[in-house]
Amino acid sequence: MKYLLYIFLFVGTLFSASAQDSDNYSRALNLFRDRNYSDAYTLFYEESQNDLSAYSGESLFWAAKSLQAMEKWEEASLMMDRFLITEPDSRYFEEAHYLRGRLFFLLGQYENTLEYFMDFLEDFSGSPYIANGLYWSAEALFQLGRIDEAQIVFSRIVEDYPESYKVEAARYRISIIELSSREQKLMELLRWSHEEFLKSSQENLESKQEYEEAIRAYQNQIIALSDQESVYTNMLQILHFKQEALRLKNYYLNELGRLNQ
Repeated sequence: MKYLLYIFLFVGTLFSASAQDSDNYSRALNLFRDRNYSDAYTLFYEESQNDLSAYSGESLFWAAKSLQAMEKWEEASLMMDRFLITEPDSRYFEEAHYLRGRLFFLLGQYENTLEYFMDFLEDFSGSPYIANGLYWSAEALFQLGRIDEAQIVFSRIVEDYPESYKVEAARYRISIIELSSREQKLMELLRWSHEEFLKSSQENLESKQEYEEAIRAYQNQIIALSDQESVYTNMLQILHFKQEALRLKNYYLNELGRLNQ
């Protein structure tokens, strides 16, 4: 009789503990949904350390998510790694893989982000997190300065996953890239214009110097001819020199006007 009583008490104790575990887990989930991540983490972590609890594995996952929500990304990464190793059969295993890649990005490890999501997209090709994985791959490419590749991936999200909530974010990124491209082209145009301006200014200066030197040469020739006794004999030649000087002046003035347009 005592033996049966002990069994009954033991079963009752297990049932009570199981109910308590369930209550703690549910309370932690509610705290997480209410964005009280700190208190949620405390309960999830305590539950994850209880090997007898049916919720220890899932609590470990939610504890990692709570740390991520609190922006404790290093700690969240370590805990998520632990979950992936110890709970391969969990219903949260696929989501945990996606979140691990997300944590690489949050830690600024963009090359690791790309490599991780390449494996994720291959291993979980039917996952509902595919569009998200592509999005963070594109963001990693963007951060690495591989803008053209990033635009291709963002465009793929828009075209292949129109129902994803990442579509608007992808469209926004595409518009930023296109705007940046236009700004870059404008800067190139301004740089080219500035170089052309400097070049034109130099040409203007050189043309002005050539004009002044030519005029001085003609003036010297006119003075030389005027000093001779046969002034009247050389009048036609002097007139010719003056006409050449005027023509040269008009030519250089036209050239200066053209270069300044």
